[in-house]
This record gives sequence, structure tokens and C-alpha cells, in this order.
Amino acid sequence: MIDELVDAGHPVKDCRLLGVSSFGYFQYKHQPLSPTAMRRQCGPRG
Repeated sequence: MIDELVDAGHPVKDCRLLGVSSFGYFQYKHQPLSPTAMRRQCGPRG
């Protein structure tokens, strides 16, 4: 949800309205993908 707000042009500082600091947002954005997230991005196998 926060990514959608930022992509829509809202400043990152608006994350505080949702209880997330801007530091926490950028920390989340720059963390490596988990194995589960990688599988979800690739879609179903088969």
C-alpha cells in the first residue's frame, strides 16, 4: 500500500500516516527479496 502511495506521487514522509517511518520504508525497499517473494514474482511453475 505504501509503495502505491509513493508511486502515485505522495512524499515518503506521508508514510507516517500509516505508522511507518521514512527510514523504515527505505530499509524495506532496499532489502533483498525473500525466497517466497522470488517464487511469487516468477509465477507458477509448469
